[in-house]
Amino acid sequence: MEPETRDPGQAMQRVRVGMTGLAVVLVLIALASAIHSVDQSEPETNLIAANEVAVNEVVEKAPEEPLAELGVTPSTLPAEPGNAATITKQIEAEQQKDSAKSR
Repeated sequence: MEPETRDPGQAMQRVRVGMTGLAVVLVLIALASAIHSVDQSEPETNLIAANEVAVNEVVEKAPEEPLAELGVTPSTLPAEPGNAATITKQIEAEQQKDSAKSR
């Protein structure tokens, strides 16, 4: 294997390509920063009001029992009085049917 001879012209070309790439990246960052700063020129009062409305909507829609809604666990909320009475009547009717069948 022969040792490579280094060409000074090739080294300078690599430096130029590297510096050009660095300059392009810096220009892109400056351009993105300028676009971003223009985009944020909206008054803050509108943003604050919009955030308050969004937060209020989220708070109102917060589920009481997310796992129960997904069906992972049973609900721990008390049953509605109307439902409890209906269920009690259904249980009593089933017990009467069972007792009638066993006679």
